[in-house]
Amino acid sequence: MSTAPACQDTAATLQYVQFNASGFADAGEGRTAFVSRALAQPAEVEALLETAREAEMMDELDSVDGKPAHEMYLRQYGVDLHPVVSRLTSLLHRVARTANDQYGCTACTACNVLLRRYRPAERRGIPPHNDRNAFVTAVAQLNPDEFAGGLYLQRTARAASREYFAVPASDVIFHKYDLRHGVDVFEGSRYSAVFWMKDRRLCGSYASPWFLQDAVLGNAHAQEALSELYAKGWHGHAADMRAAIKWGTLAAEQGHAAAQSRLGRLYLMGTEGVPKDAALGRWWVQKAADQGFTEAEYVMGLMSAGAGEWHAAARWFQPAAQAGHAAAQHKYGLLLCNGDGVPMDRESGAEWLERAAEQGHAEAERDLTQLRGMSRIRRHNSNHQEITPTSKIVDAGSIIT
Repeated sequence: MSTAPACQDTAATLQYVQFNASGFADAGEGRTAFVSRALAQPAEVEALLETAREAEMMDELDSVDGKPAHEMYLRQYGVDLHPVVSRLTSLLHRVARTANDQYGCTACTACNVLLRRYRPAERRGIPPHNDRNAFVTAVAQLNPDEFAGGLYLQRTARAASREYFAVPASDVIFHKYDLRHGVDVFEGSRYSAVFWMKDRRLCGSYASPWFLQDAVLGNAHAQEALSELYAKGWHGHAADMRAAIKWGTLAAEQGHAAAQSRLGRLYLMGTEGVPKDAALGRWWVQKAADQGFTEAEYVMGLMSAGAGEWHAAARWFQPAAQAGHAAAQHKYGLLLCNGDGVPMDRESGAEWLERAAEQGHAEAERDLTQLRGMSRIRRHNSNHQEITPTSKIVDAGSIIT
């Protein structure tokens, strides 16, 4: 088992999205991404980028990973909030028309328009996810020459299937709610404009009726989305765990890894309307983990560590850590530092703790400080010391995220 951190953090090792002559890219499982070439005019890109550079970004927590979002809304729920929107009227019409032409989003408009910032010591990415508040999303990467990495799509459950979008600032990328995507910025700073689109009549509400419409037709991506929305009570869906189980099961039975992972975690934890069933929960989580779904690999690591199965824990934590999962990087780093389930390698362990700490993982920061203090002690004392984690390797509460 290799213990060194993964090397997929330079532009030279990245895979890139390939578009056909019509502007579409196959994203797997019937999903697509579309690029509209030169849709944004230079003056429009300049206005967005200038606003993004000068803006005071909001630090409200992102719904995807719970970290400060570093974003600013120019339009929210159909209401313009920033004067720059008056300079984007034509662009907004072109974006909406493209969503209609390519994805059948009739009566579509950009209900929400926001700017996002990624720079060192702040936010460097967003984990893979699906957009829940838009039928179609459009993204413009405003300064592509100033960063490495950026927006990616993920074709399968495995992080190795990520493909990055390398397009000029004038090109706008489109995708539906079913595209699993994220952001990784490996070098430099990135600014982007995001347009979340749905029927203009729904702008003032959280309603997202397209999920149910597609779910009843058997679309596993829509079924998985409904499972999450009912589990969390999001976007016009009242919390309903029985509905979450119903739709999650339908998607999981079709092999949808995210649905399998969430369904398993619901059974592992148990809650109102969901009887706790550890065996069934582990079975579903492992189904997702076997497909390479990062969150499921992490949960399998937690369960293995909780049972004292350290070799198995390391086997599950490692790929999740390599995929960029901060908590898995922390756990795997601790295993390496202490030689639990893997040969002791404190140098590599420290590297993994550093990676987690760079993502703002507070426990990794504390354990890294402890490890560095022990290194100073060892200069005067040759006796082996075990790093005592400031947090438990296993925390049942972290199974549901």
